Amino acid sequence: MSEQPDYTEAGEVFRKSMQEALAHLDKLNEDLSKAKEQAIDQEIAAKDELLRIQRNAEKLSEEFIAQHRKTYDARVRNDTLMDVVEKLLAAGRSSHEVKLWLDVSDEMIAHAFTYLKFDLLIDRMANVYYDNQGKAGDVYFDWDGLILKFPFEFGGGNALAIIDVPDADHWESITSIPPEQRNAVLEFIAKRVVRDQAPDHEYEITADHITIYSGPKK
Repeated sequence: MSEQPDYTEAGEVFRKSMQEALAHLDKLNEDLSKAKEQAIDQEIAAKDELLRIQRNAEKLSEEFIAQHRKTYDARVRNDTLMDVVEKLLAAGRSSHEVKLWLDVSDEMIAHAFTYLKFDLLIDRMANVYYDNQGKAGDVYFDWDGLILKFPFEFGGGNALAIIDVPDADHWESITSIPPEQRNAVLEFIAKRVVRDQAPDHEYEITADHITIYSGPKK
């Protein structure tokens, strides 16, 4: 009868192999658990960092707004004041009244005059504007709050338009402007009318009219 194989040595080898495999598996499970924990920690850290960034961004935005609020407020106030100043000056209020009412600077008044196309006449800013009613109308003269209205009508021949003005004898009583300033005012009006309404045309100032010519003066 043949001898039975000795499985003792093989069994021991198998047992050790299984122990090593199980130990290796335990190590893998431990490493996997640690990796999961690290991933969770990293995710938590990332969320915390995101929250920190968001909080800092909100804080920075609040600080930026706070730092620039005065600038924004001043700009809005300045724009609003400028709009009111322009409207008051255009309505014929004097610069002295506007400054007194709104407590604005000379510089703002000057900017408003420039925007409204006022020009300096003697010692005050002046402007001319028009109300055209077809064959006739009115020329308005605004001398920093002093507003005068001069009627005009379109002429015939080479007279394009004729503007009625008070003669020298009645000038001051009608306009409240000193007689010595009459010529300067009428010259200003005539030049403005030519510039605004009849470029390159000629004008003539007579006793009680300003005539704008469509051709050479006769």
